[in-house]
Amino acid sequence: MLNNGPPGALGLAQASGWMTEDCFVKALKHFVMHIRPSKANPALVLMDNHSSHVNLRVVEFARQNSIIIVTFPPHCSHKLQPLDVTVYGPFKTRYRIAMNEWMLSNPGKTVTIYQVGQFVKEAYLAGFTPHNITQGFLKTGIYPLNSNIFNEEEFLSSYVTDRPDPSQSNGGNELNLDKKNIESNLRSTPPPSTNTLDAREENEVVTDQIIRPSPYLISNPMVAIPSTSRQQIISPEMIRPFSKAGPRQNTTRNNRRMSSAIVTDTPEKKILEEKECKICSDWAHESCGIKGKFNFFCKTCF
Repeated sequence: MLNNGPPGALGLAQASGWMTEDCFVKALKHFVMHIRPSKANPALVLMDNHSSHVNLRVVEFARQNSIIIVTFPPHCSHKLQPLDVTVYGPFKTRYRIAMNEWMLSNPGKTVTIYQVGQFVKEAYLAGFTPHNITQGFLKTGIYPLNSNIFNEEEFLSSYVTDRPDPSQSNGGNELNLDKKNIESNLRSTPPPSTNTLDAREENEVVTDQIIRPSPYLISNPMVAIPSTSRQQIISPEMIRPFSKAGPRQNTTRNNRRMSSAIVTDTPEKKILEEKECKICSDWAHESCGIKGKFNFFCKTCF
């Protein structure tokens, strides 16, 4: 599987094709062997909230080996993960080129997992360059730290899933609410002052069908005249609001809503320990009917 692959690479395979807890612990051990973090010089690992990354086994290993794990907020890795921003793009492009060249050089043969190593080697050397890596941290605002790296346009794509608070929902009738807002705005707009218009007409002198301003208007600064229209500026969104996702369906799953966190910190570790204890208690209850009697299946309960 690693034939002609990058030197020192670690090969991991999983039947499902997904990263698992066991595979990720092996990857961390490989990371520690090369980086050698210590208490005086700890290593910072930035990653998403996948279950294979955030679990008690991973956290304990990271704490024992001076690794600090910080997770990104959900659905933000395409903007905050340096690998996604500047590295994976060139890597995938060069991988496809390497694969196509192999297929042209080996007509009639099928690509298998035993060719992946050599494809990755060429793509890795081209994509994982110091320039691409440092640009990834720069463009995500991680280093140098830049909290204003993203402008308002970057958040427009999240508008569709920006659901309203269920406790303040009006039954999904946002369109009627916007119409009411428009009507209230129109009613609150004061009508134009007729006195101002009359004063303007009195200060105009008509001679030979030519309207000339009076000396009073010339010697005084011009004053904005209110519009004769009672309507304010109405945006297209007020007339036809943008579509939004419907309310979430109630499910029986009570998974913890993940957010950005330092999962190697003690509070987060305690939450994972409590979760492991609950799994042991539930298993014992289903097995023998006596909840809590056999709470020794996890290290915390033991």
